[in-house]
Amino acid sequence: MWEKEYITTITGFSIKQTKDGGYIVACSDNSSEDTIKEPSELVLIKLQSNDEIEWETRWLDSEEEDYVEIESINARSVCETDEGYITCGYSLISSNASVKSNVSSFNKNGEFKWTKNYSFENKSRCFMPSYCIEQTADKGFIFVGYKKGTADTNEHYITAFKIDKAGKIEWKKTQLSQNTRK
Repeated sequence: MWEKEYITTITGFSIKQTKDGGYIVACSDNSSEDTIKEPSELVLIKLQSNDEIEWETRWLDSEEEDYVEIESINARSVCETDEGYITCGYSLISSNASVKSNVSSFNKNGEFKWTKNYSFENKSRCFMPSYCIEQTADKGFIFVGYKKGTADTNEHYITAFKIDKAGKIEWKKTQLSQNTRK
């Protein structure tokens, strides 16, 4: 049994034991208390079974052309896959201040493979973070979260997306949360 304290600005949100007996930790690095409004980066930490850090990966590369609109990525869940690791959380999109569900994929060494943002609407602004991801029997993934309705209704919807291993949407569902129905 061990206990370890790491002094850092990183906030850990999800930890899972890996097949090799170590652990994978999904984090966000943000010196502000308000991770929705302040830029932050996704951090993935691989711990060995003896609590030593095997590697740490940070990802928020807005210099890449495909990701230039992503201002911030926050990880809330991590899952080990046959090929590496996958995280879900949310991205802040700078062009329209939207918060969209984000899924990012990494290989076994923590090297970035791809990231995709998801939403139900094609409109310019939305608020739809995700909080949990799991691999499915067909080697794809399912992730869940919520989305806010319009400001005048204050409705909240439970969201679920089923994606393949490359991040392509197979289906998506939304359900009005019971506590917001009138």
